[in-house]
Amino acid sequence: MKNKKFTILILMLIVVIGLTTNIRAAEMSLEKAINHFVENSSQLENARRDTKVSELDLEVTKKGLAPEVTLQSSYTRLGEAPLSPSKYLFQGTEDPTQPGTFVGEMVPIEFQEQSQDNYSTTLTINKPLYLGGQVKNGTKLSKKAVQLNELKYEQTLNNSLNSVIQAYFNVLIKQGVLEIQRNSLQLVENHLENVQKNYEAGLVVKSDVNEVKIEVNKTKQSILTAENDLKIAKKRLADLLELDDTDFTLKQPDIPEIENDLQTQLDKAYKNKFELRSLELNQEMKSINKEMEDNLYKPSFFLRGNYSFEGDSLDFSDGNFTITLSGSVTLYDGNKSNLNQKKVELEKENLENNEEQIKKNIETEIMQALYKIDENKQSLEIDKLNEEQAQENYQQAVKRFENGVGTSLDVLRAETNLNQIRISKNQTHYQYIMSIYNLMHKTGTLNKYFEDVIQNEIK
Repeated sequence: MKNKKFTILILMLIVVIGLTTNIRAAEMSLEKAINHFVENSSQLENARRDTKVSELDLEVTKKGLAPEVTLQSSYTRLGEAPLSPSKYLFQGTEDPTQPGTFVGEMVPIEFQEQSQDNYSTTLTINKPLYLGGQVKNGTKLSKKAVQLNELKYEQTLNNSLNSVIQAYFNVLIKQGVLEIQRNSLQLVENHLENVQKNYEAGLVVKSDVNEVKIEVNKTKQSILTAENDLKIAKKRLADLLELDDTDFTLKQPDIPEIENDLQTQLDKAYKNKFELRSLELNQEMKSINKEMEDNLYKPSFFLRGNYSFEGDSLDFSDGNFTITLSGSVTLYDGNKSNLNQKKVELEKENLENNEEQIKKNIETEIMQALYKIDENKQSLEIDKLNEEQAQENYQQAVKRFENGVGTSLDVLRAETNLNQIRISKNQTHYQYIMSIYNLMHKTGTLNKYFEDVIQNEIK
């Protein structure tokens, strides 16, 4: 019975380990990588907290006209009970200047002990009635601050997604280079077998064999470098995704469809670009600040209620109550308000100038991104043609060598050229896709694109 339980336990462990291995080694798509990053990134979580902090500030600002209630209470215990006169005796004499008139004083002759306890309580209520519109403007300003932090979160997300994409494609590039180098090693080793056979048959000299062996060793070194590059690329991606290990493989991503039109992309950028949107918010905040300076000379009104009680027991029925209505207005502030208004106007002018410059920079960035897409697309077509020609040259070099009309060096040169072209094609292929995502990054639409893609994937 014990052996049966032990066997079942071992089988369960094997299943669990197998499932864990499958999960760890499972293929990861770009969409899943992005989704994992959004859900687990501490950087994004910090940005979300900043937004929540500004939302709390907004709630505090809205309470600007809320009443404040203060309760102060104290209790005193005397070491000895105080004495209070309970009976008096008049002691006096006749005034010699006014016969029949007596002068003197009441002298206490009996005393009564008072309580050793003393309670004192004051309840105060302060209610702002009107603060010259400052609470209303402060609320507007706080709302803009919330929007600004939401915008900063979107910007952080957009930049972070771009970093994840670059790291993802860097892994694919390094992985492709490694596969190409391994295929190259296979070709060179096959060629080495042929050269050795020809050498044994006396058809080639020893130096031909040595040349191929050198090429084999060089290719092995290249494979070692490619393996290390891939490990580092995976580690960087894992760090971004906050994964504990690098035991994963990546799926080949789809190529997004875009409109290759400058004006269309510019319109998207002007609508979504974070720099322009934040600039607009800052302009609105400056206008609110100016209005707050304009309201400085408006009056403020407060209502204050006070109830106080003092006695030897907690009895609130016999206390004193007062209510006060007060108002204040600033008559002169040393001209600070006017200076602040001028300062705000100058800052608004700077923002307007910055807007024009930002739009020019955006236009240049979008043009550059579109040119890069077209350049990579054409380069990829050229690399494909070059690969076909290099493949044909390699096959012809191998045939000439097998027929005894070509040299081993010709085969090595053709193989090296084919290897380099394949590496170039591999890199250009992924750079082409990356340039499309880079355009989305520049137009500020990367967030929206992956939000839609991930939702569609979930569905």
